[in-house]
Amino acid sequence: MDSALAQAIRAFQKLGNVMKQFYQQPELVSPIPQGQAQAYNNQPAATPTPSQEDVLYQQMLEGFGRYGATPSAQAVRVMAQAPERYPNTFGKNPYLLPAMSIVETGAGKNITRPKNTESPQNLMNWGITTDFEPKNQAESVEKAMTGIGERMPYYEAFRQSGNVEDFAHVYAPPSDGNDGYMEKLRQAQSYFK
Repeated sequence: MDSALAQAIRAFQKLGNVMKQFYQQPELVSPIPQGQAQAYNNQPAATPTPSQEDVLYQQMLEGFGRYGATPSAQAVRVMAQAPERYPNTFGKNPYLLPAMSIVETGAGKNITRPKNTESPQNLMNWGITTDFEPKNQAESVEKAMTGIGERMPYYEAFRQSGNVEDFAHVYAPPSDGNDGYMEKLRQAQSYFK
């Protein structure tokens, strides 16, 4: 029994020696592979710079909020894309489309056309003399934007000059009883500046 006890004590001592050696070893750290050294930087990641479209989108949402209306987010996104798509017209007049929506329908508060539709979506009151029945407000904005920006020849003077008075002269001529339309557009644009 004495020898069994002695053997157990020696085994326990050996285990203790192994444990001491293990805990006295320096911490193992895997080396960085060659050519892939990475610098540690305490600086936070840079915040991405918002695009012009994102800035305009935000400004338009805020402007509509000041006006007290909330057209669909998709319609506002299309409006925010206009300056990049048509720089000579909407690039010089980035708030023309939102201002038109305010003058024409109270930015969606008073959409009444087409009258035969249960839920009219013509935010811009665009194409009211035709059978245009947009499925959503964004479609109405897209149609107005492309009509003014490229499709309709009578806006060519506006496309060339970028002068909003040239637009208003064709879109709502005073001779058709639209006195003061230009002033209404200016006033509506002030919500976005």
